[in-house]
Amino acid sequence: MPGDDVTTGGTSFHRWVFWRETMMIKILAISAVALSLAACTTTERRATGGALIGGGTGAIIGGIAGGGTGAAVGGAIGAGTGAVIGAATSPGDCYARDRWGRTVSVPCR
Repeated sequence: MPGDDVTTGGTSFHRWVFWRETMMIKILAISAVALSLAACTTTERRATGGALIGGGTGAIIGGIAGGGTGAAVGGAIGAGTGAVIGAATSPGDCYARDRWGRTVSVPCR
């Protein structure tokens, strides 16, 4: 309908939907950065990577299928599933450096 575009004012409902979707994207982006900075062990890094990939993919598919609510649900389900799969596929050995700089095998935490 003419006049319903967000850039030209639109209705209050359309402005609300636009605001809600932009806030969701900002929250997801901030969460992704915070999670990636917090990961330190190999298992945590793989879980974080899986959560980011799964969450992004789920949000895109959910957004296409069901709009803003579908994107939120798809992102949450995708992030949870990606984190579980990423953690489950981490290798059994972790590596660290000793005080002389040599790479040594250590148990993963």
